[in-house]
Amino acid sequence: MQLSYGHAEAIVKAVFMGGGFTPHEAQVCTAEILDAEWRGKSSYGLELVSYVLAWRAEKLGEPEISEEGPASAFVEGNNGVGPVVAAFALDVALKKVAEAGVAVVGVRNKWPWLTAGYHLRRAADEGFIAATWSAGVSIVAPHGGVRRVFGTNPFGIAVPALGGPVVFDTAVTAGPASAMRDARQRGRPLPEGTAMDRSGQPTRDPAAARKGALLAFGGHRGSGLAMMIELLGGAWVGAKTGTSRPGPRGFVYFLARNDLFGCA
Repeated sequence: MQLSYGHAEAIVKAVFMGGGFTPHEAQVCTAEILDAEWRGKSSYGLELVSYVLAWRAEKLGEPEISEEGPASAFVEGNNGVGPVVAAFALDVALKKVAEAGVAVVGVRNKWPWLTAGYHLRRAADEGFIAATWSAGVSIVAPHGGVRRVFGTNPFGIAVPALGGPVVFDTAVTAGPASAMRDARQRGRPLPEGTAMDRSGQPTRDPAAARKGALLAFGGHRGSGLAMMIELLGGAWVGAKTGTSRPGPRGFVYFLARNDLFGCA
């Protein structure tokens, strides 16, 4: 079944509005979901509508700035819907970078953005270099280990360019971060070399992997990157870090003027 963008947008917005979303929340979430779908990231597109709908019921309040400096801010998401909190925090970062040339905004919320590159692309469209990273739910084993410690820990970088932003958006896992959910829903095996069972043996069975762990890309390299994102996307913003510090997720935005060093 194929839908035009306008038709899909109207349907998804109606679903969210029916679930108690404000018009602004419905617009923000619909735009991010349809962007993922349009870019071929279906696991973060229309498939997530029901998940995002459920998040709204856990909202405690509006996102708010709790700490602020000339080039920095800390945002408490108050269990707001991930895309809405992410958009709010990016607006804060864009205001800061326009005034100071650089900006760092930390966020603590139960959910982050859906895809790292979506919000970064907006910053790059306005002429700023942008990066973001987030420490996720523990589902990845450290290199040489068998226990889940790290999240899939997605991150992204966007750089403005004449033909449009250059955007890199990925996670630390050897396969797609959504591989376990996708394999289970579609009744297919996991990609080779992406997971282990609870005894540490390689597996392609999503049920066995769910009791075990996903693997980081590049062995110790991906594992080391995952560790640093736990620290900078978790501990630094008072959020979930490994298995020793439970809690909501954290993410960070870093923005800088493209001409900061006078070379652009």
